[in-house]
Amino acid sequence: MRCEYMTDILFEAIDKIVERGVLEKKKIVMFGLNAPAFVCKQYLQDHGIEIFAFVDNKAAAVAQFNDENITPTFHHLIGERRVNAYRPEELPAEYREEYVFLLYSKYEQEMISQLQELGYDRERQVFVMGGFWRTEEIKRAYVPEDAGRQLSQEEIKERQIAGLRYIHNLCEMHGLRYYLHFGTLLGAVRHK
Repeated sequence: MRCEYMTDILFEAIDKIVERGVLEKKKIVMFGLNAPAFVCKQYLQDHGIEIFAFVDNKAAAVAQFNDENITPTFHHLIGERRVNAYRPEELPAEYREEYVFLLYSKYEQEMISQLQELGYDRERQVFVMGGFWRTEEIKRAYVPEDAGRQLSQEEIKERQIAGLRYIHNLCEMHGLRYYLHFGTLLGAVRHK
């Protein structure tokens, strides 16, 4: 499902950043290996602007993205060049002054703080693309007050079971047959 309101906000923010000229002759780094970062990479690329790299704090996500054994997708490529991913502290140091970071995440404040702690200039090198939390304000989208809070294992389990019960009741109400498979089936059997 495409979230048009989010992409509209994202594209408008990118256009404003591009208009300011802050991306010219810079090494553009997308913070996050996620859908908004990939959408932004493609949008910039479609407008003749190439990103330098992705950064993410999850070492496993970075390793998976850089895995030479997987067939690269459009996320990985700009023309023939494969885009690399790094952890923020592992970016090649020789370009330190040329980096410009673009972020769109519910963790944007933490990302900004992290980049500042690494010595990047907030005003000159770090740009928030529209502001994830402004989505609620701009489009009156519902974002729960505790969104982004780390859930306990018990809370995760409760929410998963509530979701399964909802689907079960919906299917029962409409006479639909459904099946569990893969991890959901395994979890149901394993955890009763």
